[in-house]
Amino acid sequence: MRPAIRVLLLTAGLAIVALLIGHIGARAIADLVVRVGGNFFAIVGLYALYVAIRATALWATLDTGLVRYAEVLRIRFSGEAVEVLTFTGPFLAEPAQGVLLTARRLTPAAAFAAVLTEYLLYAAVSSSLAVAALSFLLTARELPTGVHVGAFAIAVLTTAFLAAVLFAAVTGVGLIVPILRATRRVLGVRAERAARHFTSIEALMIDLLHNHPKRCLRVAAIEVMAQATLVSELWLILGALGIARSWSSALIVEGGIKFVGTAFSFIPGQLGASETVYTVLARAIGLPMSVGLAVALIRRLRSIAVATAGVLALTLFGGDSGQMDSSGSSV
Repeated sequence: MRPAIRVLLLTAGLAIVALLIGHIGARAIADLVVRVGGNFFAIVGLYALYVAIRATALWATLDTGLVRYAEVLRIRFSGEAVEVLTFTGPFLAEPAQGVLLTARRLTPAAAFAAVLTEYLLYAAVSSSLAVAALSFLLTARELPTGVHVGAFAIAVLTTAFLAAVLFAAVTGVGLIVPILRATRRVLGVRAERAARHFTSIEALMIDLLHNHPKRCLRVAAIEVMAQATLVSELWLILGALGIARSWSSALIVEGGIKFVGTAFSFIPGQLGASETVYTVLARAIGLPMSVGLAVALIRRLRSIAVATAGVLALTLFGGDSGQMDSSGSSV
């Protein structure tokens, strides 16, 4: 995306946040955010735990002894820093992790296949939670009238994604390379070049999904733990804001927010889109819009706090201490 367009979208996102704050009231939002107090450290800790669990999932996809968990953990925190501080989302953060894994003596195909497989299984678990939350909201008719069509479309598309992942796992047939080649008439030689480069990566991904179901289930179980950590964090935030704690409310809001990262990936950091969805979901479960916006802002602040640790990890990443030779000894 061109820098000028990114700046325009970022400015539009800031304007939406400003409008929401103006509509709800800056004082009301500030009072809620300040109310969190010392709980903010626990919130940051839970999110850091979430990142560490995602690192465990990534490490579990690697069928090699060349990379230690400590290295994967630093890579995962580095990816978090890239995602949050550059406002690029997973589209730069995930490839960045692949590059860092390649520097740890993995082949590019193996490194990127591991990163993408972990992200695919993470997305599958997230999508399952999203479908459950959206289905409840649609069935209970809790969403504003104008949001129903969009929520239904998102639920259908998310279900289709889950069906595609299941198809690839059961049949051992990849879908990404055929899709890339199908776009050749539109994108020209770039599509064919991308398909050719991605063939070996997708082959490794499909091998793990189709031929190693136990390892895939283990990774998926770890991703469930990561999602449970986010739900727990949201439960803690609601309690810190003085809202009666409810696991069902935390599950619904966490599931309902899942699609934002994908649907609004073209918006830097999903700024404005994320805040709007949080306010809509807050209203859907009977909470004031101010609570939804406060939750969005608190989560942005804790992401920045954890990303700062990621910057430190990225800064200290150089050196040979983490690299290992083929026998598993340090080099």
